[in-house]
Amino acid sequence: MASSVQAAGGGGVEGGDEKDAPGSSHFDALITELESSEGQLGATLRAVYDESKQAAFLQLLEGRIRQHDKDIERMCNHHYQGFIESVNELLKVGSDARKLKVKILSANDDFQDAGSKLVKNGDELIALRIIQRNIAAAMESLTFCRPVLELYAKLKEQMKERRYYPALKTLEQLEHTYLPRVSRYTINQMMKARIPQLRDSIKEASMTDLRHFLEEVRAKSESIGKLAMDQTHFRANLELSRRGGTESSLKLPDVDLDMSVQNIVDFSPIYRCLHIFTVLGERETFETYYHRQRWHQARLVLEFPGNQVSMAVYRCYFYQVAGFFVVEDTVHSTTQGLITKKTVNELWELAVSKIASALRTHTSLFNEVQMIRSIKELVVHFCCTLQSFDFQVNQLYDLLLETREQYCELLMRTWYTVIKSIFAVDNYAPIVLHNEKDAKLLARSFPLGDFELSTFPAVLPFSEFVPSVYDQIKEFIHSCAGFAENLNLSLTETDDMVRKSTNLLLTRTVSACLGEQIHDNKLRLAQLVQISVNTTYLEKACEGLSAFIADVTGVSSDSSMLPRIYGVSSFKDARADAEDMIYVKLREKV
Repeated sequence: MASSVQAAGGGGVEGGDEKDAPGSSHFDALITELESSEGQLGATLRAVYDESKQAAFLQLLEGRIRQHDKDIERMCNHHYQGFIESVNELLKVGSDARKLKVKILSANDDFQDAGSKLVKNGDELIALRIIQRNIAAAMESLTFCRPVLELYAKLKEQMKERRYYPALKTLEQLEHTYLPRVSRYTINQMMKARIPQLRDSIKEASMTDLRHFLEEVRAKSESIGKLAMDQTHFRANLELSRRGGTESSLKLPDVDLDMSVQNIVDFSPIYRCLHIFTVLGERETFETYYHRQRWHQARLVLEFPGNQVSMAVYRCYFYQVAGFFVVEDTVHSTTQGLITKKTVNELWELAVSKIASALRTHTSLFNEVQMIRSIKELVVHFCCTLQSFDFQVNQLYDLLLETREQYCELLMRTWYTVIKSIFAVDNYAPIVLHNEKDAKLLARSFPLGDFELSTFPAVLPFSEFVPSVYDQIKEFIHSCAGFAENLNLSLTETDDMVRKSTNLLLTRTVSACLGEQIHDNKLRLAQLVQISVNTTYLEKACEGLSAFIADVTGVSSDSSMLPRIYGVSSFKDARADAEDMIYVKLREKV
């Protein structure tokens, strides 16, 4: 390019005016600067205008342009054949390029098909690799979490089998030992959220079992009390037989002495519930609930059922009370402080006051001697049973001593009727003993020591009511002494009680019956005389009652130390009354 410019510049100088040669060199330099300049052209053009030779410069510039055109034409002519060949070759290349393009497109299609399959297989492989990795991770996680899941399954099984205390232990082990090992897994949070619910479920289930236990105890109190009282009575009879004594009048079937309250009621619910609440730190809540429920049950048990006074009702009542306290004693002795001895004693004091109130209220309605006697024996067996469990029963024995006075009063009313019936059926004629057999039969119930009975028939001076009344007096003594048995009385106290009752019988009951009979206007004179005779022999026979009472009560039989039965003197008063009535009858006849 520079050589072309220089050639063009040279040509321009040669073809110009000689006097302008110096200026042409200057314009050539400006044109060369214009050709090589890539920036502003203002300075170059200003130099042209400053010299005011624009026409010369323009002419020189056009010459330079023509020179370049010629150079270009010459170059094109020089390279035309090569250009044509190049175009032809380029056309050939275009044909080959189209063929190549077709092949490339075909190869591309094949490549795309193969690539699509490869991509698809690669995607599937990646997915399978991900699944494989996830399975491996899951297996690793499951292997790590397996002990937790196994322990949880064990917990659910224990709860299903109602083994709540082991379930709670398993839950504690799960919470404190196993869950921390899987802290990075979601199962940890799930289990932690579930644990309070499981703990509440165990607590509620154990409370449900406790309520069932309390209901069962309430329903089976009678059976428990009956078993305890029967066993106590059986042992007492067995001890009496070993000592050569006599058994109690209340006969019992054979009792299984090896059977206990645990054979009737399952105490495991209360033990489990106590342990569970202790582990949960809520023992005080459990104790409060148990005490409240048992106090409520105690009030229900101690409430006497209405005004019924049958022995079946009394047995059921005392069996239930005994069963209640047998259960309380068992709970007290088999648990660690669930109920204290103080609490049990408070319940017992409530029971004693309720029992005493019920007995005082209902025994006043009794009008049968055997009823009071049966209740007394039932209460004694109850006291012996509860005493064997270390309960204080002195107040109940004191209550029985109060009942003794009522019993004696009822005895006297009963014997009043008996003696009146004896007087009513007596023929008021001397007894005739036809043979020795009659004499022996009479001697069994009446002392005949002063009578000579060598020949028969033998006539006794008194009538039938003498041995009959005497026999009933002895029966009365046996009844009084029988009621005093097992009341924790000494022999002397029992003897004093029987003597006092016997004196009352003679002075009040027998004397009243005799007085009424003597003043009966229907009696004839001979009958009055017989009554007078009868009182003489009845008085003499009753003088031996003091020794008889001593024999029955077991005190010393030393006659010099025995107190006299002062009620015997009432026969003298009756005899004097009969003699007065005899005098009245005689005066009436005169």
